[in-house]
Amino acid sequence: MKKNQLIATMLLGLCLLPGLTLAQGQTLPETTTATVWQDLYYSRQEKKDLTISSDNKIPHSFYGLQIGDKKSDALKKLRPAFKLMYELKAIGNEYLLTDVVYPDYYLTLMFDENDRLFMMIYQENKKYELQ
Repeated sequence: MKKNQLIATMLLGLCLLPGLTLAQGQTLPETTTATVWQDLYYSRQEKKDLTISSDNKIPHSFYGLQIGDKKSDALKKLRPAFKLMYELKAIGNEYLLTDVVYPDYYLTLMFDENDRLFMMIYQENKKYELQ
């Protein structure tokens, strides 16, 4: 019987311990909200053409690459699924990459003046024949 009373007293003490800590003027640590990024790489063939930018209400990533990433990290993150075709310096600060799995599709990465990614466009390379 005394053993049960001792266990009950210990449990009650453990329940009151957080209240005593808060009563001494300490506060609970604030929790930080984590941003959940929805990666669209695996749904790229369902949606065909994708445009990801900072205007999206739900933050998206593509093969782990996110809006705001550095230009120097972009090619590292996209290997081995994408291969660099061109760096488009004449028309802007952009990379053009080909999809290794679906070679008829390509990915355009656009960077701002601080070399930060601000837009990604995944689209089909449409071929036209002139007659």
